[in-house]
Amino acid sequence: ESLGRVHIDQENWQLAIARFNEAIQIADEIGKTQDQNEARQGLALAHLYSDDLSSALQAVKDAAQYDLPQNNHNVLALLGAIALRQADRPAALEAFAAAVQHTEHMLAHSAQNYEALDAKGLAWSGLALCEGPQHVAAAIAAAIAAFRAARALNQDAGIVKGVLRLFDELAKADKKGVLKEVRAAAAGE
Repeated sequence: ESLGRVHIDQENWQLAIARFNEAIQIADEIGKTQDQNEARQGLALAHLYSDDLSSALQAVKDAAQYDLPQNNHNVLALLGAIALRQADRPAALEAFAAAVQHTEHMLAHSAQNYEALDAKGLAWSGLALCEGPQHVAAAIAAAIAAFRAARALNQDAGIVKGVLRLFDELAKADKKGVLKEVRAAAAGE
């Protein structure tokens, strides 16, 4: 699974897909839920970044079948982003709302969890694109607050690059440019 993440960082999507498929096979053989969840999430990311949305959706749905409380928020935020990219607003709305709930649970255990804060920022960004106009300003404010809190905890270049890569995939569904300020917060600007 780690090799797949390296290939994602290097933007080598096909090698990432191959490594994640290998990781899935091994994880399934040994029956380790954490690896089953995270390898499928990584596979979904690689497919998303290579613009294979149907494969990305299948992989993230597969990841969600393996309950991993410390990663469910990431899987749900990713599911929402992929669903929104496929113009399935109801599924995206449901996934983003669930992601926010899961991040709240994670943050109740540790307010210093920058990964949960990043997932929360992504989920609120998605909700800004899914909900009616009367909710957009509140969702954007919540996304900005979450990303600012995450960047206050961690500004490592690799972390920020990964957050922005996923954010930019979500932003492809932003036809009105409402997420411009949110991206700046995600970047730590």
